[in-house]
Amino acid sequence: MPRIPDSGSIGEVSARSRRAAVEALNRNLQGADPGDGDWARDIETALLAAAFDSVLGPDPAHRTDNLRRLGQFTELVAEGSADLNLVSRRGGRELLIQLLVDSLAPLVLLPELFSQAPSRAVDVGSGAGFPALPLAILCPGVEFSCVEATAKRAAFLGETCQRLGLSNVVCERARAEDLGRTVGWRDRFDLGFAKAVGSLAYVAEVLLPLD
Repeated sequence: MPRIPDSGSIGEVSARSRRAAVEALNRNLQGADPGDGDWARDIETALLAAAFDSVLGPDPAHRTDNLRRLGQFTELVAEGSADLNLVSRRGGRELLIQLLVDSLAPLVLLPELFSQAPSRAVDVGSGAGFPALPLAILCPGVEFSCVEATAKRAAFLGETCQRLGLSNVVCERARAEDLGRTVGWRDRFDLGFAKAVGSLAYVAEVLLPLD
């Protein structure tokens, strides 16, 4: 049976954690130098407030490296948004880190999805890379496929994976509806993700043939 976590439902369940993360981040940013650019620090603040910091791992060195790579990812999205309109620029730093916290929510709120060590996951309509790339950073044993129909965004995803050294991610420029009818893609994945691509019925329609 395919396992399809719905980002909308996860967002509802984690609403309290999200609010705590945003409030802590806002406190952290008050009086800070706008040019500071310490993404890793702000991500850690938000994850601690949301009680999601366990996803970073118990080993201090591993934890530091995960924060560094998550920070690098969000910084690349912020830079790319200026030209590619990846996420709303009005939301600024707060929105990007909130999207990151949401992306990592399945690791905390739905741990059973990862308890059996899934080997392959697909993210349709990947856009800026949420949730696939943050999950790929923290789950190096899972092979992620990012499916994005827009050429420039697909290119951004590929370049970002190269800069982050994510060897467990494949980026495919295609429509998810078409891949569901393509040999080699049908029934290929253990997990399916989709964020802000349509209704739950539509998400199920495009993911079920892949899972």
